[in-house]
Amino acid sequence: MSSSGGESQAKGPTEKSRKLGFFGLTVQWRDSIEKPSPEVDWAKEVGAFLGESDGVKVELPTGIECVFAARGASSVIVAKRLPALDIQQVQGETLTIGPVPMAQVDDFLARASFACFCPFNAFGMLLPPPGAPAAATIAQLANEVHPIEGGQWKAAPITSAAQIKEFEHTQNITRLNFRGTISSQGGLFDEPDTIGAAFSQIAALTGADLSVSIELKVKAANRHPSALRRLRQAIHLGDFKDAKKLSVSTLDSPLGGYLELLPHSLTTTMELPVIDGSFDEESLVTEMQQATSEMQDRIKQGLNLAKG
Repeated sequence: MSSSGGESQAKGPTEKSRKLGFFGLTVQWRDSIEKPSPEVDWAKEVGAFLGESDGVKVELPTGIECVFAARGASSVIVAKRLPALDIQQVQGETLTIGPVPMAQVDDFLARASFACFCPFNAFGMLLPPPGAPAAATIAQLANEVHPIEGGQWKAAPITSAAQIKEFEHTQNITRLNFRGTISSQGGLFDEPDTIGAAFSQIAALTGADLSVSIELKVKAANRHPSALRRLRQAIHLGDFKDAKKLSVSTLDSPLGGYLELLPHSLTTTMELPVIDGSFDEESLVTEMQQATSEMQDRIKQGLNLAKG
């Protein structure tokens, strides 16, 4: 709804960012024998399976029912069927979508999500908040679309390769960023009367793991090549097996001055499109399909790395 008077609509929420994650589909064989998964044109087969229907119901192993409906040539919307909690924009037994005001978009995306299939064993999906349909839900649709005798389709995040070689040849490093989760309460955190010890005690009392972020800044990097050489020699990925993130900021990297040293999930960021103050589903699907298409080379590279 538009605001009355002279107040600008810019006062309210006008845009929201969402991550688009990319996942591979592989068969988990029941006999545990490692065999290659058949290659499937998911964009074509999912489109044919959903056809012109308003929604195809699929029951998850948890007993929760989801409804899938086609959105464009290669995309789907999926929403949980919880009638007592149905939200206004998902109408009745179908997935007919009405306008979603931006003030309600978080509630909407907590119940529904979107995925875009590739013509091979992969798909992109808006990364959902807790409780919303997730990648495992899309894998369940894959089992309905293309059932496999003796196995079932599973979805796993596609990861990008470490960029160690770029790091080794970078001349001007400015800083390193380390992020990880520490389960054991030792090492850095066992010295008394330190901030580390204080947080270690809190973690022990609450039964929580510690999430640690450290930034190492290199002073006048371009004037200290010997320090940079020693820095490169000091990075051993095996020492950071618990880290969720390990990155390097540089001055001369061909990849824009920011290198990820650890494999990380392949994602891109999207802005939810807004028209007249409401979230526009059609524009979102178009942008999601374009983003997935632009990432296909990197998706294939990630899938090939996963195969070894």
